[in-house]
Amino acid sequence: MIEPIEISAFDDPRVEVFRDVRDRDLKGRRGIFMAESEMVVRRLVRHPAHVHSLLLSPAKYERLLPDLTACDMEAPVYLAPLHVMEEIAGFHIHRGVLAAGWRPTEQDVCEARAVERIPPAD
Repeated sequence: MIEPIEISAFDDPRVEVFRDVRDRDLKGRRGIFMAESEMVVRRLVRHPAHVHSLLLSPAKYERLLPDLTACDMEAPVYLAPLHVMEEIAGFHIHRGVLAAGWRPTEQDVCEARAVERIPPAD
């Protein structure tokens, strides 16, 4: 079972990747992308090698626990109250879910297309 790490201070260095998230971060910084939806995180953890870390409210952790225990993920899972999550990210987080994932390489995308038989984009 994944043991969550409780975060109580916005300046905790372990959650630096989530600090001051901006629109450009959603496109990727340092090879990392951000996601803030429960549905997206459920899909992301199906590919545990792509998960950098998760920052969740306690309530969302409980909701996602079946998905987290079903995967073989080694990435850290941080728990924080919503107000601390908002201080860390720099915006209002109403969903209680933030994920940092490793941005797939072009080779990853090509391999996924080959497996799923998705034609290349024109």
